[in-house]
Amino acid sequence: MCESIVEKNSEINVNSDTAHSEKPKRNAAIEICRIVCIVMVVFNHTFNQFYHAPGTAGIFARYVNLLNVCAVGTFFIITGFYLFQGHFNYKQRLKKLLFEILLPALCVLIVLLTYKTVRGCVQGKGAFFDSLRTEFFALGKNLLSWKFSGEYGYLWFILAYTEMIVFYPVYYLLCKDEKISNAARRLLMVFCFMRILLEDFTRIAHLDFPIRTFSLIGAYQLFLLLGFELKLLYDKGKLSKRFCLKSGLVLYFFGVILAALYILLEKHVFHGFTENWYHLNCHTSILSAAGLFLVFLGIEVKGSRFVYLLGRSVFYVYLVQTPIHIILKDLQLNANLFPHIGLLSFIVIALLCILVSFAIGTAIVAVRRIAKS
Repeated sequence: MCESIVEKNSEINVNSDTAHSEKPKRNAAIEICRIVCIVMVVFNHTFNQFYHAPGTAGIFARYVNLLNVCAVGTFFIITGFYLFQGHFNYKQRLKKLLFEILLPALCVLIVLLTYKTVRGCVQGKGAFFDSLRTEFFALGKNLLSWKFSGEYGYLWFILAYTEMIVFYPVYYLLCKDEKISNAARRLLMVFCFMRILLEDFTRIAHLDFPIRTFSLIGAYQLFLLLGFELKLLYDKGKLSKRFCLKSGLVLYFFGVILAALYILLEKHVFHGFTENWYHLNCHTSILSAAGLFLVFLGIEVKGSRFVYLLGRSVFYVYLVQTPIHIILKDLQLNANLFPHIGLLSFIVIALLCILVSFAIGTAIVAVRRIAKS
């Protein structure tokens, strides 16, 4: 989610577009796509808490959430659409990665770590420093294994984006509209897609063996390169608005329906439910993510200062929305609302999280602008 999730003026985050001194003309439709995607992320993180809830609540959460799970993939596509404009400046990208991605993420980690420590003390799990030490070592294990888990799990995106920037010189060579670069890039995309299909086959067949490949071959890399491919076609006038809108809708809903069919297959054949089809590294998410991006690429809208302000805040919204979810869960808000309004409680919690997250995100953007001025 980073070129599409951080401030619009930086090219290594989710809202940044390019690395050279001239700012590219903003595409209002893609700005709105960013905003819609972060809303989908919040709904995703609301519904996925209830996959295993009994009765209608669990069924509702499982199938409705298939509409949301592709959102981060679309963020990566937006990154590929914008990232390779301008001149090569690896040092500048690393600097922006450090100060505009990793540093804000570290601040949120500290806040979340402190909250979990205090929560542990209140719940009688030990004194403050004992609880802090426990949480600190758990977080350290996550970082050393290069994989966040549990309540830190949503920060996997930060690690994936960091890998992208580390390998940026390789991507820069591949993402040129030249004969050799085009051939090499498309061959890499084929390898990425083949890996994903192989992983999906192991899921469908319930085979249990790890698939290990070089870091350049995977779902996130495919999204990035796909974004650049769409940028080439768009700049050459080969993607009409009408074609983008129609094909995007078809791809998006085909991916959602296909994932739903796989879930039904697992239920009736294997008599169980897994979360296999709720991740980005499966072909259904790739179809939906590409489709969602094309839908917005096919929409003609006029931007406004309010839209661009929300667009700039998207990365901060992503960082704070899960801690807010954790607090709402600890307050047992859904447990109190569900008996009274049923499934609408999911919507209420998601909307509350969205409002609070955007309020914090836009406040951070406003403070940064004031500080710079």
